[in-house]
Amino acid sequence: MVDEAETYIMSAMRKSSLIDGMFRRDITEYPRESLRESIANAVAHRDYSPYVRGSYIQIRMFADRLEDRSPGGLFVYKKTRLYH
Repeated sequence: MVDEAETYIMSAMRKSSLIDGMFRRDITEYPRESLRESIANAVAHRDYSPYVRGSYIQIRMFADRLEDRSPGGLFVYKKTRLYH
């Protein structure tokens, strides 16, 4: 799932080329490693409960940033105090 999402987003991403002598290097809008980590984190930390079934992870590309949104919200934690 992560591989397919990464491939799709990389194909939709703007790229530029840097020519150095006889060699050309493509420069992507966002580093591949950062994109992959963002997708992996969104998949790992999304809410898989039945309450958000049918919701999707969203990756949004802007001129100055990349945002990911995972369905679900913050979990409520019970505050515990430890006494000595």
